[in-house]
Amino acid sequence: MAKSKVFLLVNICLVLVLALSLSLACKAPATTAPAPTVTVTAKPAPAPTVTVTPATAPTVTVAPAPAPTVTVAPAPAPTVTVTAPAPSPTPSPAPSPTPTATAAPITWKVLRPWPLESNDVIGYREFLKRVNERSGGRLVLKDIGGSEVYPTNQQFEPLQLGTVDLLFTSSGYIADKLPELVALMYQFGASLSEIRSAALVSKLDEYSRAVGVTLLGVPIYYTAHVYTTRPITKLADLKTFKLRSHPSYDPLVKALGIPVAQIGFADIFTALDRRTIDGVVYVPWDIITYGWEKAIKYRVDPPFWRAGWGPFLANLKSWNALGPALQKLMTDTMLGLENDLPQIEAQPMLDEWAKLKALGVQRIVLSDEEWFQTQTAGWQGLQDQMTKLTPTRAQEIIRLLSQFYPPKAPYKTLVPLD
Repeated sequence: MAKSKVFLLVNICLVLVLALSLSLACKAPATTAPAPTVTVTAKPAPAPTVTVTPATAPTVTVAPAPAPTVTVAPAPAPTVTVTAPAPSPTPSPAPSPTPTATAAPITWKVLRPWPLESNDVIGYREFLKRVNERSGGRLVLKDIGGSEVYPTNQQFEPLQLGTVDLLFTSSGYIADKLPELVALMYQFGASLSEIRSAALVSKLDEYSRAVGVTLLGVPIYYTAHVYTTRPITKLADLKTFKLRSHPSYDPLVKALGIPVAQIGFADIFTALDRRTIDGVVYVPWDIITYGWEKAIKYRVDPPFWRAGWGPFLANLKSWNALGPALQKLMTDTMLGLENDLPQIEAQPMLDEWAKLKALGVQRIVLSDEEWFQTQTAGWQGLQDQMTKLTPTRAQEIIRLLSQFYPPKAPYKTLVPLD
């Protein structure tokens, strides 16, 4: 094989030489004489034997360069929101409606001194009725009874303690606890709106709050009379009588020199029947309710008092816990009731007198002069009692009441009697 290669190389060289010669000949100018023909007889020399030992290819080991570590942060996957078609709802029974949560009603316990059916509590009944209707169930005033629950003269303490929330009473029944309220008896004919305008009610409320209660108002307004078992011809005759009285009436009665007896309400009929007393000081109704008409024969007119002396008192903590809305409801209801009392009370007064007259009870009418004596006595007696029972507050109370004293004329009964 090596020989063949050599031979091939020689031939290639010859061909190249020949080709070069021909190229030069073609480039010679045309005037050049033609080249002599040379005949060369070439006897090829025998090709030498060449032995070529191929070199052993060195073994080259090329360590591949380590592939560089390339960290490619993957592109964040795009957020694709796919809105799937809403599945068809599976029919199901309608759930029962969830009841609306409502606050539990506030229930107040309310106490009174007299029987619920008596006219003495006509304003009390009306107040409870109006508040319960208007509160829409938020506040319930619940009557818990009268003297059968707590004796009349001992009802103020459970109010102070919060055992009851609201007390309707007579200022005379609580004179030992809150003597300032006796002043309500001596309005000298002024209306309830007038004593409010004169700041008497707000001042008495201030005094009431000092002992843990608040004065809401006065749901009664009427007259008070002397009823007797025997007749009189003049005012001085009453000095020979013994009358059942209480601390609200006492300033006037005692100032006239009339003997008094402190007798429990339930014992009045027995005292009249047995002639232990000769009469009572009382309002223009409920004489028949309590059966006193069996002993009573006369009524002295004009009435010695015309006022509202039955306060409605609330426990102060209970009142403060009500909140402004219910406080306003109760206050507005009381103001409306005080304004309506003359109309509410008129018919029961007429009915009572008609029955008493039919039973033979007679009116004894004093002269104006004698009647004014009763008012002078009441004014002086009130000042003496206030100074004794509440010396630090007496002057302020007297100052406020002086706006209404002296009265201009004898009090007329609130309804025509004859």
